[in-house]
Amino acid sequence: EDRAGRTRPHAGPGRRDKAGLDKVQAMALIIAERAPSDLDISEIAQAVGLHPNYAMTLFKKTVGLTLADYLTRHRLDTAQTLLLSSDQDIANIAFASGFGSLSRFYEAFGRRFGMSPGRYRRGQVDGSLSVPGDKRRAV
Repeated sequence: EDRAGRTRPHAGPGRRDKAGLDKVQAMALIIAERAPSDLDISEIAQAVGLHPNYAMTLFKKTVGLTLADYLTRHRLDTAQTLLLSSDQDIANIAFASGFGSLSRFYEAFGRRFGMSPGRYRRGQVDGSLSVPGDKRRAV
């Protein structure tokens, strides 16, 4: 209501919501551009002018994933593409995708795809495996 008691029509998301969305989009862009590098949450938050805790809260509220999970997912998407489109060895793919260690890569990959990167590559190349989220079915 305004000062005279009249109800104002809803004008859609406020400036605060728009500013928050802009910050989230900027964080996603930073991740897309810099995920293969040694990137951490505080750097992402600083780059968009937010405190790390607020950046994490805003991102999770808007996207439904934590910044860390989104960064890991982006790195796994890169690794998945490289597994299927190149003959690079798995260690090179892990590091090129932004993982700092092979154990972290294998753990994250297994959690998301339910198998090792090598098994994923072999199964997708010969068509023998169905992966969660994959539209193809095993023969």
